[in-house]
Amino acid sequence: METIDSFGIPFQINDVNGDLIFPKGIEPEGVKEKRIPEMKQLLFDDSNLPDKCAYKFYANIFTPKYKEVFQKYGYTNGITAITPERVNGECLKNSGHYHMSHQNEAVPYMECYEVLKGKAAFLLQKSTRLSDDKPLVIEDCVVVIMKEKDKLIVPPHYAHCAVNIGEGPMLFGNLAAPCPLNYEPIQHHHGFFTYVLDLSGERLFVQNQTYQNLPKIRVIHAKESPKHGMTRALSLNDSFIKNPEKFRYLNDPECYIEEIETLLEG
Repeated sequence: METIDSFGIPFQINDVNGDLIFPKGIEPEGVKEKRIPEMKQLLFDDSNLPDKCAYKFYANIFTPKYKEVFQKYGYTNGITAITPERVNGECLKNSGHYHMSHQNEAVPYMECYEVLKGKAAFLLQKSTRLSDDKPLVIEDCVVVIMKEKDKLIVPPHYAHCAVNIGEGPMLFGNLAAPCPLNYEPIQHHHGFFTYVLDLSGERLFVQNQTYQNLPKIRVIHAKESPKHGMTRALSLNDSFIKNPEKFRYLNDPECYIEEIETLLEG
């Protein structure tokens, strides 16, 4: 079994079913599986879907030391494992969502991600206003290409989705302050602004035609940001435990919007 040590807590991947195995005494607080037929509303071609696992999410994985600090700040972590399956030529992804504001707060919370294994394309689309009775307006479309140890901060108002563009499983970790999530606009539009297809090893981005008047899609690579705790040298967990104050932007986003958005500049 392969051992992954880039999360701050080493774990193994079961060679048979792809499940994650954690050290004795460390168990996720929850594990959720999403199967491919459950992704029907989000896929480029939803015909003849195999009844296989699309991805699993492991929530809140703590050592005793981690748990104490995470609880003090009210943050959560987790790992998502996306299989390398291709569905009618499309690279598998997770469902993706928008973050919503807490009551009496104007700005949605941010979230941090890191790739633990494989290669990913994170799809980000910005909508500052979400309304049930008005068309979804997309103000920015970004594809962030990431490899192992790369990290990303998703700014407020950006829906986000992770796509496995590698040949094997893709695992990524997250760090966040809990907030309401909104999946409905993504489901209503049958996915994000683009689908990522695999044509004999070549990646092809195909625009989702349910969106109107999309801005030009920008493709960038993840950037380090030491002042925000985001470097390749330390895992998200270790960076947070070492200096939690660097991550204040997670639950105080209004003061940091502009500087975090600059990390998405090409």
